[in-house]
Amino acid sequence: MHLRDLSLRAKQAIAFGLILLMMGLVHVYSINRMADIKEDIDRIDGSWLPRAIAISEINLSTAELRTGQLQHALAATEKEKQDQADRMIDLIDRINANLDLYEELTAAAAREELFSEQERALYAAFESRWETYQDLFLTFVKLSLENRRLEAMELLNGEMRFVFEEFSRDLAELVEIDKQNTVEAARRADHTLKATHFFTTALLLVTIVLLALMSLSMARFIVVPVQQLEKAAHSVAQGEIDVQLEVESRDEIGSLAQSFNQMTAALRAEKDTTQQQATELRTQQTELRQTNTTLEQKNADLEEALVQLQEAQQQLIMQEKMASLGNLVAGVAHEINNPIGAIS
Repeated sequence: MHLRDLSLRAKQAIAFGLILLMMGLVHVYSINRMADIKEDIDRIDGSWLPRAIAISEINLSTAELRTGQLQHALAATEKEKQDQADRMIDLIDRINANLDLYEELTAAAAREELFSEQERALYAAFESRWETYQDLFLTFVKLSLENRRLEAMELLNGEMRFVFEEFSRDLAELVEIDKQNTVEAARRADHTLKATHFFTTALLLVTIVLLALMSLSMARFIVVPVQQLEKAAHSVAQGEIDVQLEVESRDEIGSLAQSFNQMTAALRAEKDTTQQQATELRTQQTELRQTNTTLEQKNADLEEALVQLQEAQQQLIMQEKMASLGNLVAGVAHEINNPIGAIS
């Protein structure tokens, strides 16, 4: 069955179904893409960026700790030493807090498979070196408190400096990894957003084109046949019944056109019958006129015969009257003659 043979309701249902399908595809695709973008943003906000910030804070705090250690070693008074010691303790507490935060974040990232082996190895190396550095730091503080500045400075600028540089590189690489992951996620989210915008726009354009095609199809299937039907009905109203519509479909419009053709065919048949009856009536009227003329002629002959008959009847009556009168006169004369004869 062709599309044009479907009912108008079926055509409308198909058209609106296609439109809803396109809109549904746009909606579903947009939701899925937005979910991907949200996932990337959540990874940035909930994992990579906080981890990068935590590592950066650790790196900054260790640098400040290193500066505080130098200042502690060079402090001139006990009060300055104590202030620097308190400050270093605060820095170590801050570093440990950021380390706890980073470990929580990496544990959550590991469950989501967002914690790479490279980052795991770097953090393990940093953690080991940090433990070593803290042990060396305790030794440094002990030497500094015992006023053994030379040994403290040698330790600070020797082994502690080497360990500090090593874990500082580890921290820098960790920050770079998280930074790259963050940038990659942001780039991926941006690419997804642009692709979503392009695809959504393309689907909307396709929907608009589809609507235009559907409008043209509906005009072809409905408006044009209705206009033709209106024109044909106007022609019939003007008396032109030799009108025949082309039935191009089997929908309601096609059924209406077929009914119209049947109506005009019935009108033409009725017209032919009426014309035939009028011809027969005219023939009968001519015959009646001829018959009427003949009857009139016969009527005139009958009237003339009637006049002659009436004249003959008058003559017969007159003769009858004269005969009766003669008989009466003869009888009277006879009756008169008899007494006279007797008398005589």
